[in-house]
Amino acid sequence: MTGSPETQYRQFLAQYPLRQANGWRWVDTGSAGAPLILLPGFLGEAETSFLYVLALAPHLRVISVSYPPVIGQVQTLGASFAVFLDGLGISHAAILGGSSSGFLAQAFLRQIPTRISACILSHTGFPGPNRARTARFGLNLLRFLPFGLLHWLMQASVTAYFPARTPTHAFWRGHFREVIRRQTQESLISRFALMEDIHTNYHFRPDDLSAWQGDLLIMEMRHDHLTNPAEQAAMRSLYPNATVHIFDETAHYDSVERPDEQIKVIRDFLT
Repeated sequence: MTGSPETQYRQFLAQYPLRQANGWRWVDTGSAGAPLILLPGFLGEAETSFLYVLALAPHLRVISVSYPPVIGQVQTLGASFAVFLDGLGISHAAILGGSSSGFLAQAFLRQIPTRISACILSHTGFPGPNRARTARFGLNLLRFLPFGLLHWLMQASVTAYFPARTPTHAFWRGHFREVIRRQTQESLISRFALMEDIHTNYHFRPDDLSAWQGDLLIMEMRHDHLTNPAEQAAMRSLYPNATVHIFDETAHYDSVERPDEQIKVIRDFLT
């Protein structure tokens, strides 16, 4: 990939117009290859994965999605995802879930396994009570604090993740602030409710996928501050037949701002 993030983003928007139906928003490269669905992170949208879309489009039919803003239950989201695939004429596809969408990808894999040909789990873990408490805390803030104040606090917090005075960090600060600006109270409540649901009510086991015939890739970030080494090891035990790729010099948010190495691993795994 060449050019600044801003240049590539403009290219992406010009080349792949956003589509919308039944609450889903997405871009579709329409390429001839096998379909790959990119699931967004917690504050991600379809556009956030533009670097992946541009790099993988020559090899795969890449579809990057935004979740419907009013669905707060994982089971309902999985059923809606199956209908979304039907609408695109896709019988089965590979899915990529990173960070918070990695939890949802694992749930989809169990709910609609025949629709998923391969699954890539990147810088993610498995459901647990600590994350459920965090989600409930977020829900309480959304329900009891002024929404304008929360909007401001969320936009201000972006600087903590992209603090450098560089063009790349400036681009991503602007991108995520714009994503947050577009969120309504209802859409943010739905996002936190999805996380509360999956971390409260879902418990994965190694034998859940004994009948599934697809391929699974785990991508670990050695310096991921949200997934510690013990949880990474537990993920490998949860999926003993998975291919595992460890990025020794990579942290959680490198999947956004420095994805080149990860994109190569994804391409090699699926093609």
